[in-house]
Amino acid sequence: MAYAIEMPQKSTNPKTLAIKEICDTSILWGVPVHKTCRPRKFYKRYSPLKIWRHVKNLVMCQHCGSWHQLHTICAECYKTVRAETDEIKTVYGRGSAECEVLLKYQNDKDCDDFGKLKRKIIEINKKRPDWFSDDLKKRWYGLSDSKNM
Repeated sequence: MAYAIEMPQKSTNPKTLAIKEICDTSILWGVPVHKTCRPRKFYKRYSPLKIWRHVKNLVMCQHCGSWHQLHTICAECYKTVRAETDEIKTVYGRGSAECEVLLKYQNDKDCDDFGKLKRKIIEINKKRPDWFSDDLKKRWYGLSDSKNM
C-alpha cells in the first residue's frame, strides 16, 4: 500500500515561507526512515573506538587506604557501614517508626537524655565504631516538643 504525500511548493524567496510549510517539512523529516538494527545499536554503545574518559578526581581513603572518587564513600568503608546497618536492622526489625530510635552501645555514657522523650532504645553489645561520630547521634531535624513525637 502506497500513500501519496503531496510535498509543499518551495518558494524562491526564503522570507515568504508560510508557517504551515515549515511545520509540514519538519514533521516529514522528523521521522526516521529505517529502524536501527540491534547490532548497530550495540556497536554505537560499546564501540572499541569510543573514547573513555580518565577519572581525575581519585583520592585515597584516610581510614583503609583504598582509592575512591572524591564525592563518594570508599567501597571497603561502605561494607563496614552496611554490615553495622544490617546488624541494627536484625535487632530493630522492620517495624514502623512511630517514635525516635536511639542506639546505645557498650561504651556509651549513661545520659539523662535517654529517658526524656518518647524513644525506642536499642542496646547493642559491642563498642561504638570509630566512624560513628557524635554528629550522627544528634537530631538533625531540629528540636521539637515531646507532645509532637
